[in-house]
Amino acid sequence: MSYNISINGLGRIGRLVLRRAIEKNINVTAINSPGVTIDYLLYQLNHDTTHGKFPFSVKKLNDKEIEVNGKSIALLGDKEISNLNWSQHKVDLVMECTGAFLTKEHCDKHIKQGAKKVIMSAPAKDDTPLF
Repeated sequence: MSYNISINGLGRIGRLVLRRAIEKNINVTAINSPGVTIDYLLYQLNHDTTHGKFPFSVKKLNDKEIEVNGKSIALLGDKEISNLNWSQHKVDLVMECTGAFLTKEHCDKHIKQGAKKVIMSAPAKDDTPLF
């Protein structure tokens, strides 16, 4: 079964998720990383001080889209989850990698915006069950 995933937060953890998704041929349809320019995101991908050079081709297509290994990925930059339209990007699974939205209430916002599931990259700050 193939999933379309999005990554919310392209910091250290989000970049690792992106690397692994590309390695495993998982389709990344969108990345949300507010407050960072596309040029800086590309720089961070290509020059990670811990994990080294990004092992895949990556280029800017325009101000709202990059291409990684020949696949287009939409770039979003909204701090409010309720403004993200995951349905538009056909997202099945959101990888929540910001470290800020670690409650069921926040994850439910991703679901309301069209995602089918959410995986938090850090322990929940509430009683969200672990599966």
